[in-house]
Amino acid sequence: MDTFYRFNRTFILISIFMFALFLYGCNSEPVDENTYMKNAKEHYDIDYYLGAIEEYTNALELNSELIEAYLYRGMSNYELQRFDAAVKDFTKLITMNDKNDKYYELRSTSYLGLAMDPFGGRAENYNELSISDATKALELNPNNDTAHYNIGRVYLEMQKYTDAIAKFDEAIAINPAYGRAIEYRIMANSLLNPVKETDTGYTNIIASDEPDRAVDEGLDFAQKEISAK
Repeated sequence: MDTFYRFNRTFILISIFMFALFLYGCNSEPVDENTYMKNAKEHYDIDYYLGAIEEYTNALELNSELIEAYLYRGMSNYELQRFDAAVKDFTKLITMNDKNDKYYELRSTSYLGLAMDPFGGRAENYNELSISDATKALELNPNNDTAHYNIGRVYLEMQKYTDAIAKFDEAIAINPAYGRAIEYRIMANSLLNPVKETDTGYTNIIASDEPDRAVDEGLDFAQKEISAK
């Protein structure tokens, strides 16, 4: 009797639970691509890039033609220094629209990130790819300041300081407030014309208000080069 009672009670509880799940499934709204896109942008705006990537991926599973999803997922991957993943997203954008200079610029910047990775290897190949994409961006839009900057950064790494200065000058001419271009121009000039650490120009680099990973690496590079002279 007790066994039958326990079985009956368990069966009833399971039935109630399954019925509740059925009702929830009937009443809940299906999640569409617009919901995923909205959630993703909210995550992106607060710098929660992992969450943004997940939501953009969900949206793309429903609609693989969402240009905005590839764009922001690529930029989220870049912010997380997942440069390979960023390159894939920006490459997809270029296949969808090869007339947008911004997409080439973003892929150029991602290749530059790969080139700066001390453990990634193939820096020379990535430098060439970065210049190639930046050059294409400039063919589409000669006023793309970041494309000029990217080429300048590659030239700086190649120790072509005069060429680097010329590209930084072009970026600054387009955008006089381009802080990193100004910093790296000072750096390239310092490498051409070594100065003491007390010199105003060199101090300005150290005191920059917007240092980033690339700037820090560049400063170390500049200091080693100056010390060696």
